[in-house]
Amino acid sequence: MAVVGDIHANFGALEAVLRDATDVEDIWCLGDIVGYGPEPAACLERVARQCSITLLGNHDAAVVGTLSLSTFNGAAKEAAQWTRGQLDQSAMLFLRSLAPVHHRRPVSLVHGSLRDPLWEYLLSDEAACATFTRMPGHLCLVGHTHVPLWVEEDRSGVALSRAIENGVPRELPARRIIVNPGSVGQPRDRDPRAAYGVLVLDGVRPVSFEHRRVPYDIGSTQARMHAIGLPEELISRLSVGR
Repeated sequence: MAVVGDIHANFGALEAVLRDATDVEDIWCLGDIVGYGPEPAACLERVARQCSITLLGNHDAAVVGTLSLSTFNGAAKEAAQWTRGQLDQSAMLFLRSLAPVHHRRPVSLVHGSLRDPLWEYLLSDEAACATFTRMPGHLCLVGHTHVPLWVEEDRSGVALSRAIENGVPRELPARRIIVNPGSVGQPRDRDPRAAYGVLVLDGVRPVSFEHRRVPYDIGSTQARMHAIGLPEELISRLSVGR
């Protein structure tokens, strides 16, 4: 099971991930398919065709108008407004059909957190504890932060780690866990390579999770963004992963 999220209309990064994930039978998407990047329609078409579960992200919600653009910064707002003009009716209907949370016991999927599915950045012990209290099962997969994360629940609270070893399957512990696979299209952990994860299930029981990084042609994506006239800050950050 490949787990992708925060694609952000970066089709080059998405294609690189899908080429790498040849050993999976299914794909789950944690939302923010659009926003920031230059190829929203192509990314939506591919996700709609290949992902069996797809969540709504905050940028997706902004594009279809269920979330006000006033809540976004200038660059994100400008990209969302441009994106609206690139999508046909079927793409907009697909986005409107999505929800930010999906429970498939014993796994929950959410774009932000179970406390605030669209907006909360799950980066602290307190935010992790709030999601643990709302988890109906063993594992919760989250996106939104663009940072790979591994959080285990223990007797004293949580053990939150951003020190991720890529390319090595990690056995899921008996205690409950939250995992963020990182961002496909706009990583923010100072590694510009596209990030995703592979979840192994034994029936419905989650067994292991592997974080993966994949290089892609960043310059080509940046050139398309320049041609469109998207904000420079969105273009330059792709090179440094922040």
